[in-house]
Amino acid sequence: MTTTKKIASHAAINLLKSGRTLEDVVIADLESSKIKVMDALLLAKNGYVVPDGSIVYDDDDIAYDPDFDEEEWQKPISFSQFKGA
Repeated sequence: MTTTKKIASHAAINLLKSGRTLEDVVIADLESSKIKVMDALLLAKNGYVVPDGSIVYDDDDIAYDPDFDEEEWQKPISFSQFKGA
């Protein structure tokens, strides 16, 4: 018989960062916690979807990338237009 354990998101993140797995774990507070974007990606990599409203980031933590930031972006195209190309 498998027992599912409920833990807080920050405890789950700490377990993952220490190399442990989250087998049979339910993260109880994903919708109510504020989770840094890199931690949200770590959780996603391990099968947990963090709601958009729970993800937080600081603009100062985002690195400048001239290949991305200096690009002059065009209007996005729809998937159906892209698929037909």
